[in-house]
Amino acid sequence: CIPKSKRSVYLLPIYPFIAYFLAEYILWLVKNRPKSVKWFNGVMCSLVILLSAVFAVVRCGLVPHSLFEGKHAAENLAMLGALENLPLGLNLVVTFLPIAVVVWYIRQQKRGGEALTGKKIAYAGIALTFTLFLALDGVYQPAVLNVKSNKQVVEKILEVVPEGTMYSYITNTDIGNRLHHFTINFYMGNRVVPFVDFAPEEGYVLVGKKEYDSFMQNYGGSYCIEKVEEIGEFKSNDTRDITSLYRFSKKQ
Repeated sequence: CIPKSKRSVYLLPIYPFIAYFLAEYILWLVKNRPKSVKWFNGVMCSLVILLSAVFAVVRCGLVPHSLFEGKHAAENLAMLGALENLPLGLNLVVTFLPIAVVVWYIRQQKRGGEALTGKKIAYAGIALTFTLFLALDGVYQPAVLNVKSNKQVVEKILEVVPEGTMYSYITNTDIGNRLHHFTINFYMGNRVVPFVDFAPEEGYVLVGKKEYDSFMQNYGGSYCIEKVEEIGEFKSNDTRDITSLYRFSKKQ
């Protein structure tokens, strides 16, 4: 049984052989089961058309905002707005590439005969897959995931705490390897440290809703603690908890 911490190390050498096996398997399918490759290409074409159609509808503002209700309505509306206001330019070129490949593939299929046979079917599948994931990873997902990113929160925090150390309070972690808000720490240039390890006199600390009662119970008696309203509440990318920034100073 391989320990979890070492599994990735042991698996790394096998990746090139898996890639080679898949390449050989695709060639075998092209030679012995060409219909399966054509079915795969057809599915990829359908996904490209569906994704492009949905993006066109969203980009034109045809999705009513009233559809989004409930707990995550604000976040979903922000994602929708990010796609609606997505800058075009190079993004338009990237999103157009999969459609261009689909149009080319369909035209080749309509020609029949020797237009698209043998290894060309595999090449078409590779082109469809590559351009589809290029659009997903290069345009659609960044626009949506940026809404969830804590980078925008850090920009606000830097206005309040432009320099110096900032603290985080997280108790659900190992003492020897304390968890901290890694994402915020990264964007702030490695300035976030665990509160419990330093017991500072004053400063700013990040505390999640799940940790708030514990924090106040342990430190509310010895510190003056107030919430920094300018930052507001945000969902931490690391703890998945609704987090706020607090200003604290030790009582005299």
